[in-house]
Amino acid sequence: MNTFGSRLKASRQNKKMNQIELAKLIGTTNSSISEWEAGKHRPNIEQVRQLCNVLEIDPNWLYGEDYAKLLRETPATEYLLGNGDDLPEEARKELDNFIEYLKVKYKGSGNK
Repeated sequence: MNTFGSRLKASRQNKKMNQIELAKLIGTTNSSISEWEAGKHRPNIEQVRQLCNVLEIDPNWLYGEDYAKLLRETPATEYLLGNGDDLPEEARKELDNFIEYLKVKYKGSGNK
């Protein structure tokens, strides 16, 4: 199984990019992107860094680590995922409600 390639492809598609667009952004060819996704070759370390920056992914996740997140965490999500347990139940409920409010408020606005 080609974890690196499948995760690279999923990340690229998640960003709604084709191989040509991604290649231009990191300064390579679309055939290189195709070969990486197919598992025929691997990018060098600098190309991996560029891929991760452009696609906003963690290199550990790209190489198959299950615990790493697809998208880099913002301070807010990092707090929620890692430290939310120190909030009382009532505060967590308020936070859940506020998140739902924000989802409704910004739905379809194109702001992410």
